[in-house]
Amino acid sequence: MMQSVSEKPAATGRLSLARLGGSPAEAAATGLGLTSTLGILGLVPLLIGGYVEGSHLSLAQASELVSIEVAAAIITLLGIASRMSTVSRRRVSRLGAVIGGISYLAGAGLSGFWLLVLCRAISGVGIGLIGAAVNASVARAYSPEKLYATAITMYGAFETVKLFVLPQLYGAFGYWTLFASISALFFVTAATSSGLNDTVADSAKPSGTVLGNWSWILAPRVAAMLLGYFLMWIAFSVIWAFAERKATSIGMSAGAIGSTLAGSNIVGLLGSVAANRLGTRAGRSAPIIAAALALATSFYLTGAGGRPVLFVSAIIAYGVAYFFILPYVLGLAVQLDREGRVSVINSMMPWVAHLVSPLLGAALLAHGTFASMGATSAATMLVAAGFVVIAGSRSGRS
Repeated sequence: MMQSVSEKPAATGRLSLARLGGSPAEAAATGLGLTSTLGILGLVPLLIGGYVEGSHLSLAQASELVSIEVAAAIITLLGIASRMSTVSRRRVSRLGAVIGGISYLAGAGLSGFWLLVLCRAISGVGIGLIGAAVNASVARAYSPEKLYATAITMYGAFETVKLFVLPQLYGAFGYWTLFASISALFFVTAATSSGLNDTVADSAKPSGTVLGNWSWILAPRVAAMLLGYFLMWIAFSVIWAFAERKATSIGMSAGAIGSTLAGSNIVGLLGSVAANRLGTRAGRSAPIIAAALALATSFYLTGAGGRPVLFVSAIIAYGVAYFFILPYVLGLAVQLDREGRVSVINSMMPWVAHLVSPLLGAALLAHGTFASMGATSAATMLVAAGFVVIAGSRSGRS
């Protein structure tokens, strides 16, 4: 049964709320929820390898499976977004996690393309349900920015462990262990879903920029937020997708490249820790602008740098600024709509960006250089930050 948002946190939990942005159970559920949604995007290179080597599919078929899962997640997010203020986020997350866990377990070891299409379509629905529930839950949190920062730190740590452990696991026992491990992650997410925030607004009337039905999505500040976050993920994805190719072109070994990319995740966690400590004491616009400038600089240097030391420094800086900016952008989406609808639709943008960014990056390289790709990504990040800041210009303390 969903609780009223008017209930106050117990005095014994206020210290945890102030530090984490929510209760420890809420932080754990949110962190695992992000790992089961955004984290799947981070595993795409491994999944494609699993489909090609383990299921004996072509590279084109493997890419299609990823696209089907992404599309199913996007459609699910769109379908449930307007209802998330009236349903139990705990139950929705638990249902999505069970669906994802079963579909990945069923697909472990399969080699039939159409059976895998069915599994990935079903798992995409599960991922969409988890993403909607987690982001709607944060919309009712004690401190959305701090809770996002805490959860993103957990998500980044989980991602680093997964990227180190999973290749060793399937290298020793076969690719079926990759899909079985992802299935286990979903079931752990289901078990912790009871920590999500199930509070509802005291008033049934929407506030802020929410206009009722689907008209709220056309509100200028909501549209600016969604466009800005989408462009951010275009810039993120283009640089990250082709970072390995750039590093190879300047003579870095495969081992050095892997260590650099993993190091970007590890050191980058300092960014989310810093965001958690800073909170909104400096507002939201200033941290977003500062991080966007750092990201734009790192993108440009990643593309234009001709020496490994410059590439490594730029990628590490990317990681820190990436983990720093996300809590503020996601927290700002919450401020636009405490019902959680903007947050849910906003969480769809990384998935949409991943559908188009590989093609965009390939086109940039086909007609230009790594330097032009870096410069384009840098400019895209600055434009994206401008839209986000505009979205928050009258949203509480900005």
